[in-house]
Amino acid sequence: VESLEKSLGSYSSQIASLRSEVATLESEDRSLSKDHSSLRAAVSEKRSEVESLEKSLGSYSSQIASFRSEIATLESEDRSLSTDHSNLQAAVFEKRSEVE
Repeated sequence: VESLEKSLGSYSSQIASLRSEVATLESEDRSLSKDHSSLRAAVSEKRSEVESLEKSLGSYSSQIASFRSEIATLESEDRSLSTDHSNLQAAVFEKRSEVE
């Protein structure tokens, strides 16, 4: 009986120790679960920000391409008008020369 009581006392002590470890691990698990949830929320928020910026960037890229196209058109028109102006000045000079 004494031997069994000693064994029972030893097991009771081990059980109490294991229960304490389980409680500690469960507490750590809850804490990590909260941290994980917070981290997942932060990742989701950052992903939304990135997607929003990508949409804005796409819009800006499209606007930039459109502006570059307009600039090229205006530069072409400017060169054409410059040529027309030069030709007109030459014609005016020629007519003046004929008049004089």
